[in-house]
Amino acid sequence: MIYKVSIEDLRVKTVIGINPNERIEKQEVSINVDIWSDLSKSVITDSINDTIDYKVIKKEIISYVENSSFNLLETLTYKIGKVVLQDHRIRKVRVRVSK
Repeated sequence: MIYKVSIEDLRVKTVIGINPNERIEKQEVSINVDIWSDLSKSVITDSINDTIDYKVIKKEIISYVENSSFNLLETLTYKIGKVVLQDHRIRKVRVRVSK
């Protein structure tokens, strides 16, 4: 069965914006990610070995966002989705980003 787990209000600083004054210093963005995956085995075993380690996902998002720069929120949102979907166990992702 497919289940949804959310990472909410992950705050990360990055260079984002199209105006020159927006690109001088990193700005904080708030990231919310909904992740759908098959958790059938992990809900029975209650073992981290049988599920997605969301701490790892968060670290991957933080590392990517902090070490990149973006003109558009849309681009940042799309790229975060691609980072999350690198884990083949994840079936679907929804990303929301705000400044």
